[in-house]
Amino acid sequence: LSILVRFPDPGPFDLALDYDPSVTEPAPDVLMDFEVTVPAGTPVGMPITFASSANGWTHAPMTWIAPNKADGTFPVPRGKYFFYKFTRGDWSTVEKWPGCVEATNRYELGKAHPKKQDTVFAWADMCP
Repeated sequence: LSILVRFPDPGPFDLALDYDPSVTEPAPDVLMDFEVTVPAGTPVGMPITFASSANGWTHAPMTWIAPNKADGTFPVPRGKYFFYKFTRGDWSTVEKWPGCVEATNRYELGKAHPKKQDTVFAWADMCP
């Protein structure tokens, strides 16, 4: 274990650090915040879900924060890329690109901030 703290000529200061000996992974997962804007008319009776390669593609519920926005915080691999998609609970409701085109997996680098903001353009079960 090593810790490096660096800042320009701070003058006198106190520094306190905590160490959790149960953390044995050199880069443990990090909690990452997601906010997604969904299409108008998306039913609010079911949660928007986040499914990713980081959680075995399990549909993890998000919280509605506005009529067309949902928010969630999920563990992801720190400093590594992972894939993800949004659904409304299962794969029959998976997100689509504009014009109901099949959406490829989204990807992101696992990091604690800033909040990742995405937009869903359409849902599979609402496409013609």
